[in-house]
Amino acid sequence: MPGGRFAVATSVVPQGEGRYLAELDAEFSVAGRVHGGYLLAVLGRAATTALARRVGPLAATVHYLSSPEPGPAEVRVSATREGRSTSQARTQLWQGGTVRAEAFFTLVRFGGVVPEAAAGLAGAGRDWSDSPPVGLPPVSECFRMPVQPPGAPFRVPLFGVIEECLDPAVLGFSRGRPVGAGQLRGWVGIPDEPVVDAVGLLLIADALPPAVFDLGYLGWVPTLELTVHVTAVPGPGVLRVRQQVHVLAGGLLSQVCDVWDSGGRPVAHAVQLAALPPGRVRPVGGP
Repeated sequence: MPGGRFAVATSVVPQGEGRYLAELDAEFSVAGRVHGGYLLAVLGRAATTALARRVGPLAATVHYLSSPEPGPAEVRVSATREGRSTSQARTQLWQGGTVRAEAFFTLVRFGGVVPEAAAGLAGAGRDWSDSPPVGLPPVSECFRMPVQPPGAPFRVPLFGVIEECLDPAVLGFSRGRPVGAGQLRGWVGIPDEPVVDAVGLLLIADALPPAVFDLGYLGWVPTLELTVHVTAVPGPGVLRVRQQVHVLAGGLLSQVCDVWDSGGRPVAHAVQLAALPPGRVRPVGGP
């Protein structure tokens, strides 16, 4: 496991009988709430620790039940199926006597057939995707998101512990002039991790601001459910990330996120369902 800030923040300590102690890091938060992708990564770390012969998560589905506080929490892990190449596990995050989040994981075994598929088998010509890598300016020409984002009435400590550089072409929402395409995109990396592992991808697949910001909505967007598929092991370097509104209706937001490594290989895909409480709305293209 990598030894940087993210690895420490997602580490868990076995307590016996499938229980693990976690320390939720306050820096992995947005507007005073612990970040959902980070919570999923903590659960994923516990699952891969419990099923010690696994490489990491291939698929994860998490339901957020209530917001935990930074500080001690307990993760409970139970294996629901152990197969030759893949296994499934159920995890729960407990704090204050309450289940705060629950996730199910499909994990892959070391030496099984699935790691070869996850590595891409690029040499065999088996890689295929219906979406080419998102086009982005060089990292040096993108906008590094600060802890106090422009136009935001809240702080995002998460941007102090990850590197997120947005394409300047999608930054109109921060100036009150959203583009109206319902898309945000940029480069994302985890400091001290030159190669992001599968658990890190669970965070990165939820790292961009809500894509609905580009439709004029600015406000809290609480995630109800998030599903992440890890499709390949990333190569070294920062990752290309695109988040796109899929459906916006009835106070609910469905958005999809695609992640490519620096070489253009698709490495993760996520689908998220979120609520859209009343918030500030800026007209698309307005002043």
